[in-house]
Amino acid sequence: MKYFFLLFCVFLASCSTKQPEKLKALLLTGGCCHNYEKQSQLIKGFTAKSAEIEWTVIQVDKTENKKTTLNLPFYNEMDWATKFDVIVHNECLGKITDKSLIDRVVNSHKSSETGIVFLHCAMHTFRFAGEDANPWHELMGLRSLTHEHQSEYLVKNAQPHHPIMQGFPEVWKTPKDELYIIDKEFPGMTPLAYAHSEKSGDKQTCIWVNEIDKTRVFGITFGHKEVTFQDPTFQKVFTRGLLWSAGRLDR
Repeated sequence: MKYFFLLFCVFLASCSTKQPEKLKALLLTGGCCHNYEKQSQLIKGFTAKSAEIEWTVIQVDKTENKKTTLNLPFYNEMDWATKFDVIVHNECLGKITDKSLIDRVVNSHKSSETGIVFLHCAMHTFRFAGEDANPWHELMGLRSLTHEHQSEYLVKNAQPHHPIMQGFPEVWKTPKDELYIIDKEFPGMTPLAYAHSEKSGDKQTCIWVNEIDKTRVFGITFGHKEVTFQDPTFQKVFTRGLLWSAGRLDR
């Protein structure tokens, strides 16, 4: 009897020390206006401090930047998003106006229940598609078509009790970065932080979450230059948002 009891104790100990599987993350990046190679390196580097992540990085070829279509064959596979725990959009492809592509991307996200992170210029991807881009904006939870000049913005914590915002200061002064102007917010979106326009004085949501059925979305509008990715406050809130969207923040 003692022998079986010891075996049982060993079994319980092995279960309690079992490490969670690596988070499988896809980073979609590339397009206009930013140093995506460096940004990708920084993202992989600072998130590794808090989580075991197996990154897959797909960067749009530079020859795509001048085209109005995006040739990523996996978008034709309806289940492409199910292969990952979280997908980070850091691409800037505003001139793509292919409605069928937009619908495929959004529908795949919705059917997969995979976590989503929208970073900086991903908000302006598909922005010249007009109403055809509505599904993309609804998935994000808000819409932006323009941004203001680079400055050091004061970001105020609107939800200090939200899991993502634990440890986020009451006010964060950003490195020099762009403030995105939000012209529409959708039901279900929850602002986590905001900053004020230096031109109009209007309040602009800049960190948020959106939940659609079982899909969790986290977004942050800052991230123009590498100095932002090197900021400890940015690194922490981005990592917590990434883990929250994947359902791993409690680990």
